[in-house]
Amino acid sequence: MGQRGEDRANVSAKTAQAVQDWDKIKPVEAMRLQLAAIPKRLAPPGATPAEVSQHNIDRSYTLDEILRLHCGGGEGIPEQDKF
Repeated sequence: MGQRGEDRANVSAKTAQAVQDWDKIKPVEAMRLQLAAIPKRLAPPGATPAEVSQHNIDRSYTLDEILRLHCGGGEGIPEQDKF
């Protein structure tokens, strides 16, 4: 068997071992993905068209809503000085 044949056999053996190892992996609850729904409303109720456009560019309001819904209320991110 030439060098290429040996390389292919080695890769096949490593692949088979990786598949066997993969089957032994057990899920850990702490490592589970925790997905959050993104609110349909991306701007506050009653926002003007200009404010809606601004909130579509700056998603701070949306992030605050996600944090409020999934992390138990309160302000999500403190206001920062605007540049």
